[in-house]
Amino acid sequence: MRHAVYPMTTLAATLVSAVLAVPAAAQYQVQGRFLYDPNGDRVVIRGTETSFPTDASGTTEIPQIAQTGANCVRILNKLSPQWGLSLAQMETRLVTMIDNGMLPQVWVNDGSGVLNTVLRPDVQELLKKYQDHITLNVLPETPEVDVELWRTRAKDAITAARQAGYVCPLSVMSHRYGRDLPTTLLHGQEIVDHDPLGNVIVGWQAYWGDNADQSRNWYEGRYGLTLEEGLAAIAQLDYPVQVGLLADDGSASSPYPWIDYPTIMALAAEHDISWLHWDWHNHYALRNSLSTTGQFGDWNSTAGHIHGEDWGYQIAVGHPGSIANTSVRTPYLLNGAVWGDVDRSGTVDDADLNLLLTHWGQSGTGWTEGDMNGDDVVDDRDLSLLLSHWGAGISAVPEPGTLGLLAASILAGFFRLHR
Repeated sequence: MRHAVYPMTTLAATLVSAVLAVPAAAQYQVQGRFLYDPNGDRVVIRGTETSFPTDASGTTEIPQIAQTGANCVRILNKLSPQWGLSLAQMETRLVTMIDNGMLPQVWVNDGSGVLNTVLRPDVQELLKKYQDHITLNVLPETPEVDVELWRTRAKDAITAARQAGYVCPLSVMSHRYGRDLPTTLLHGQEIVDHDPLGNVIVGWQAYWGDNADQSRNWYEGRYGLTLEEGLAAIAQLDYPVQVGLLADDGSASSPYPWIDYPTIMALAAEHDISWLHWDWHNHYALRNSLSTTGQFGDWNSTAGHIHGEDWGYQIAVGHPGSIANTSVRTPYLLNGAVWGDVDRSGTVDDADLNLLLTHWGQSGTGWTEGDMNGDDVVDDRDLSLLLSHWGAGISAVPEPGTLGLLAASILAGFFRLHR
């Protein structure tokens, strides 16, 4: 293990710049039409939705999804004796996703409704442990035909979740089972602005298929937009719309089962639009599942699909706009910790600083020794990352004056360790 020597002027400059830095957010945060992780890196969602009906803990299938390179899973947690999922199993799902470098988008329902369930005290206690790692659905797909009712429910859900103490990003699905894009385009900004934290994602299910003869489908006629026009409109918004992708909608008798998934993926890649496919593996709806068994590589297909029969392979890994070819896992997703949290305790504090200074100048190190940027040495760049996030995860973030005293103590500690 080699030791490098750094001039004290470099260390001093690092300390000064860090003292002036603005601490990063503790949770994922919406800014404009994008989602950013607690390190401030943009996260464009790529992945799948699933309920794991045959794998309650998710420990079998989540690693299979991770092999696609997905950076997110929207997980449907059905809590009730009837559905058989426990809070402990839900927590195992969350931890397994985080450990596999993916953002859990949480949907949870005990039969009383999504909002009622997330407000349950025991569910709150669990989910708040992971607020820096999740987004939370508070309004699922609903069949309202009254736009005013949808607007009211969306706002009420956001208000209730914030009053309960949730600070993570909240997601609300669009009108009419999530498929009404014009209502989202018209009222989405209003919904986001209702949140005092401005931390809301709106979901749109782009399950707009073609007839077998590729004549215009019912949804396009209903809403007056093609898929191309809808995606172009999303790219111009100042708030995020996450797309639900599906290749095969319904049964063979459906008049519009063939969804133009290659166009959705291509335009989403061009405009950095987030999307998730429904579903990974659902034995209740195998026709919609990417994997026929839940295993990576067992890709689904549909004979006669006019946009490509091998859609499971194309969506997961094959198409240039696929999950594998466009998903990016940020350092936060890969390490499960914000910059500076060397010991992964959830806070950036003196314990992390001591670890970093102890290994100062050493090569052949990793995150837990202080080499956070992965350049094989613990140096001023790592110290800058730590100090610029000093206090993350702590309710009272230090003032600049306090950080100035910290800088002086760091120099003194550095001399003690390396004299």
